[in-house]
Amino acid sequence: MDNTPNISSADDSDGVRFMKNLERVQFQSHLAEAEDGDAGAMTSVGMHYASGAGVDQDGEEAIRWLCKAVDLGNVEAMGCLAAMYAEGEAVIQDHKEAFMWWREAADLGNVEAMARLGTRCYAGEGVSQDDEQAFKWFQKAADLGNAGAMAGLGLMYANGRSMFQDFVEAYAWFTVAKASSDKVSDTICENVANSMTPEQIAEGQKRSRETRNKEKHASELKYRKKHGQGTHISPDGNKYVGEWKDGKRHGQGTHTWPNGQKYVGELKEGEYHGQGTLTLEEDGWKYVGEWKDGHEHGQGTVTVLDGTKYVGEWKDGECLGQKT
Repeated sequence: MDNTPNISSADDSDGVRFMKNLERVQFQSHLAEAEDGDAGAMTSVGMHYASGAGVDQDGEEAIRWLCKAVDLGNVEAMGCLAAMYAEGEAVIQDHKEAFMWWREAADLGNVEAMARLGTRCYAGEGVSQDDEQAFKWFQKAADLGNAGAMAGLGLMYANGRSMFQDFVEAYAWFTVAKASSDKVSDTICENVANSMTPEQIAEGQKRSRETRNKEKHASELKYRKKHGQGTHISPDGNKYVGEWKDGKRHGQGTHTWPNGQKYVGELKEGEYHGQGTLTLEEDGWKYVGEWKDGHEHGQGTVTVLDGTKYVGEWKDGECLGQKT
């Protein structure tokens, strides 16, 4: 029988005791400072209670101390509250509550919170899925150097969820993100590159260098809005093919829905405007005529399933004409 002491186990046990004692000392120190009104210390005390480090885990006490810090304007405490609710740490998991606290922190300039908002708007976690808001928050955080947000922009461009699909822009943002953090995988760049030509890869590398080196004017590093011909497919299956101007549908285009509904005609700043035809395939309904700000407006004709037509003047979507 081997009676040799297990030195490793003894060391591990001593190390655990040392860390627990250190956590208790840190908690008491932070608590004293927090009771004297230090907002940063209040945040630390809140996180001690949330994690159970140096004190028994207590969600109510964690929230109480973190809210006291928030009342004193501590943005870090907002992020800590968001993380608690997002992970369900010492509280019941609540993604809506997490989103609210990250929004509070982001509005006060917290970069990590901006990136978190982008992720949640993209995934529809704690809020309705919203690509436009996801892109906005990713862009804000990326402009301030957050690598996760840069990768988020790359993902949106790669998946066509940034108004339009652009592998070059996706590759550029993934490359910048990888250069900014070793947590971003090389594989993500390689996967996009597999869908690109050598010329596109070279252009992506060029754009990434321009972004990293800040060689271009700041306005050129912002969201490159779609301008000219382009296609956008939204998560619910709506599809637009046509002209764009400053990121909005503008000019001639075709807008189709999964249920067969289709608009073909002119658009202005994202709204049906000018001459256009709207067809509701399931109902056998068709309007041909003038539009204004998204509504039938001006001269137009509606044909219904039985062949009946309504011809004449329309105003804000209401027919003022006669049945024929």
